[in-house]
Amino acid sequence: MKLRTHLIRTAVLCLAILATASSCGEYALNPTADISPTCPTGLAQIRIADSFTQVLCGCKLEASGTISQAGTPLSCTVDAGTKVIFHFEGTFQRHQIVPAPGAPFFISMAPRIPDDSNAQSAYFVTFSTPATTFQFIDQYLPELKGNIVVL
Repeated sequence: MKLRTHLIRTAVLCLAILATASSCGEYALNPTADISPTCPTGLAQIRIADSFTQVLCGCKLEASGTISQAGTPLSCTVDAGTKVIFHFEGTFQRHQIVPAPGAPFFISMAPRIPDDSNAQSAYFVTFSTPATTFQFIDQYLPELKGNIVVL
């Protein structure tokens, strides 16, 4: 029920932002079929762990394997229309990737609660607005943060 309420509120907010000519992109929960060790064109992957974030693949300027410790923003530069998968590995804490305060909007995920058997392991956002930097933070661990730079 909480997830449904969150999704409805998010959809309403996205529609309001769309009305102001912004782009929200699309998102999905648990895109496990898309998670792979290499990324095809139009796909990037970012790992969210309890103490760091990591580029796995698909960022244009940042090397695969780049790690940013908590407190240091991770950057991932992509072309407009790229699907960015955020996935959670080795996490024991709650996580929720959301836009940073004052940053351009994108659809955020519902909270990931590791002890919940239905917890999502990944979600993706398609970033469609060119020449925009989307800053994100982890709602539960705000020192985990980063930027999706859309060319």
